[in-house]
Amino acid sequence: MRETHKIQPTLVEPWLDVPHAKELKAVSDLLDNHPTIGERVTQDIGRKSGRPGMTGDQAFRILILKQLNEFSYDELAFHLADSQTYRRFCGFGLTDTIPKRSTLAENLKRISAET
Repeated sequence: MRETHKIQPTLVEPWLDVPHAKELKAVSDLLDNHPTIGERVTQDIGRKSGRPGMTGDQAFRILILKQLNEFSYDELAFHLADSQTYRRFCGFGLTDTIPKRSTLAENLKRISAET
């Protein structure tokens, strides 16, 4: 069964002291205080079988990054793999595997507008 969110990412670095990272931290704190958002996204993207995959919370945070930066799925996959700040925002630790472009597209497209 798919998790709603990760309780503790592995090996995360502290937030960078730059404006964009501070903005993302503020959004992250807001999302942390409203876990029902991730729960609703989990209902959209969740499957009862197969690999656990990304959590609903991670999918929503990734969607925020995509929309905020107007990234294509290729750009999104690159920046998630490359950016310590984006990994932190989305709940991925330094040693966590980042979803591939196709996985990102598949999961984000499942999130309904009503959610």
